[in-house]
Amino acid sequence: GSGMTPDVQRRMFEPFFTTKGSGRGLGLSAVRGIIRSCGGELELTSVVGTGTRVDVYLPAAVAPGSVAMPVLRVQPRTARRGTALVVDDEQALRRVCRRVLEPLGLAVIEAADGLRGVEEFLKHRHEISLVVLDLTMPGMGGGEVLKRIRVERPDLPVLIASGYDATDRGESLPVDAHTRFLQKPFGVDALTRVVGELLG
Repeated sequence: GSGMTPDVQRRMFEPFFTTKGSGRGLGLSAVRGIIRSCGGELELTSVVGTGTRVDVYLPAAVAPGSVAMPVLRVQPRTARRGTALVVDDEQALRRVCRRVLEPLGLAVIEAADGLRGVEEFLKHRHEISLVVLDLTMPGMGGGEVLKRIRVERPDLPVLIASGYDATDRGESLPVDAHTRFLQKPFGVDALTRVVGELLG
């Protein structure tokens, strides 16, 4: 490319920020999340009129065959009962959550935005045992949804899923025994692990 201005560089890792007319602006945010989940770091330098350089640093790998591979033992999933409310404007993420949560024994209610999420929560407030909540949505954001949930159910397990990382997520959210944070993009194993932690 032709390089990025300082203003663009300050915002380039923000989820949903884009300089293009179309698209969701998750590219660099997703790439940085994947690299950090591997224990690496991304360094980006850009000069207008010259271009952009991206350096990716990853931990050194052990040479193939130098270490015996451990035998993987699959732990049986613990069956649970209850209902999970998944509030996210991305249909693909709601679909992934359903694929993970239903085999765990949880019925899944989906909501495509914050307002609908609050409506579904109030309708099913006594049967919901877990909420998976996006932080950034059009209209009512996840922070406001969480506040309304906590009024009714202060001890309800809530998993906040966001493209922001936990240190720069943009708003003050509770960090307690009933709330966990999972950065997007995440895999099935990470989602299963955090759900297990929340539900005990």
